Amino acid sequence: MIKIAQPRDVANSLCKEFFERVVAGFTVEAILIEELAEIQHEYYCSIALDASRIQFFVIASKEGGIDIEEVSKSNPEAIIKESFSFREGLTEELSGKVAKQLGFRGDLYNSAKYILKKLWKITKEREAQLVEINPLVLTPSGLVAVDGKMILDDDSAFR
Repeated sequence: MIKIAQPRDVANSLCKEFFERVVAGFTVEAILIEELAEIQHEYYCSIALDASRIQFFVIASKEGGIDIEEVSKSNPEAIIKESFSFREGLTEELSGKVAKQLGFRGDLYNSAKYILKKLWKITKEREAQLVEINPLVLTPSGLVAVDGKMILDDDSAFR
């Protein structure tokens, strides 16, 4: 859950309220407080496993910050979806292709490629079914992952 809280007394009040909550059966034990990002644009990017086809997809969109499933229904052409195998991994060529399709050039192009490669590294290392950044935001200082999630393979937990 993301809340914008200004001034400080409002933030303190929200923190006290959160610590009294139960979320999905768990009590809140920690709160992450971040500086408010000056958002110029929001993007979506993820690495997902399609177990039925035994392949991975890099999925991205210029329309981030909202439910990506809704975007795929209402505006399917806004979704970039490129497949690759575990063996080949997310190559420089493919990460560059996706970064370019998102409209990035120059330093932002290099940053987007770096972020996509890091998503792949996390996916491999954690044996994740999904690693997602939503939104990935453009700020005056560059790209920032504002929120994300992972879905891990329960069968790999013993490793």
